[in-house]
Amino acid sequence: AEAKQALALGATMAGTAANTGNGPLLTTERSAAEKLIVQFARGRWDKDLAALSAADAVEIQLGHGPCGSMTVNIPPPRLARSKKLRALLGAEPGEPAVIPVKLLSIKDRADLAGLISGLRQKSGGVPVGVKIGASQRLEEELEIITGAQPDYIAIYGMEAGEGDPTEPTAQIGIPTLHAVNRAARYLRQQGLAGRISLLAGGGLRTPADFLKALALGADAVFIGTAALNTLCAGEDGRRFLRFSLRWIKDKLGRGLDIPSAAERVRDYLQKASREMQEIALCLGRAHLREVGKEDLSTGSKEIASCLGISWCGAPDLSGQRPLTCPSTKQNER
Repeated sequence: AEAKQALALGATMAGTAANTGNGPLLTTERSAAEKLIVQFARGRWDKDLAALSAADAVEIQLGHGPCGSMTVNIPPPRLARSKKLRALLGAEPGEPAVIPVKLLSIKDRADLAGLISGLRQKSGGVPVGVKIGASQRLEEELEIITGAQPDYIAIYGMEAGEGDPTEPTAQIGIPTLHAVNRAARYLRQQGLAGRISLLAGGGLRTPADFLKALALGADAVFIGTAALNTLCAGEDGRRFLRFSLRWIKDKLGRGLDIPSAAERVRDYLQKASREMQEIALCLGRAHLREVGKEDLSTGSKEIASCLGISWCGAPDLSGQRPLTCPSTKQNER
């Protein structure tokens, strides 16, 4: 609860939005966040009108990072330590709180479209998005999701989280930048770019990571582990500290200084924004939105071909690099 409140407060101080995640919506989290995305998760919680009406956006969670749509069980011993948590998750005494493999009410595109329409109505017309883990069948899934007319699609790449690389889930999905490139291309081809926003996450931790995702077509990026690391330990200016989730839970179990933690999150986000702007200026761009594929290059011929960017081993003879982006509004920051 303290971590969720601090993340919400830090996001507000930095001028961006917070996300409730898999867990239940908390009143302290709602009061700390100027803009709060409430997840319509696969569990039984946060599906009542009170939670939806408190949202600035609603996110239908169909997949979560490298775990895809795995069933998640929160065991009774953990719930027994907090009656409040058990009540929020709607679990009976001695029973686990279960996040099933899928939203049981969704069987086809029509069901998804009906859910999105219903959530818009119940939430007072706020944006409704869909979050998935990126797989090799990404375009097939995007066809189904875009047909249901969401306001945005959030895509997790396989690098999400800091799990054990030897675990089977570490081998599930496709890399984040490949997923962003494919999703952005699909939206362009279908004439949906600009109508359905694309959010990207999964292994994005540095300003350069964020800017690469934006250059490949994402409208915004979201972070998880990077924010947790900053929340608990801050950062040393160059290298983000990596800790296990067990360490984070142990530290939070001893109590968290919410104002200080929120300030660390704010500082991290503001510094990332400044460094992205500095990189854009080095590329000769006047705005982050002007950074595109033509500004990217790689030492791998295979990645260059896949992402449609330049290979460092050959000069760019296309002459297609625009000096400015005509769609950029000069009064935008």
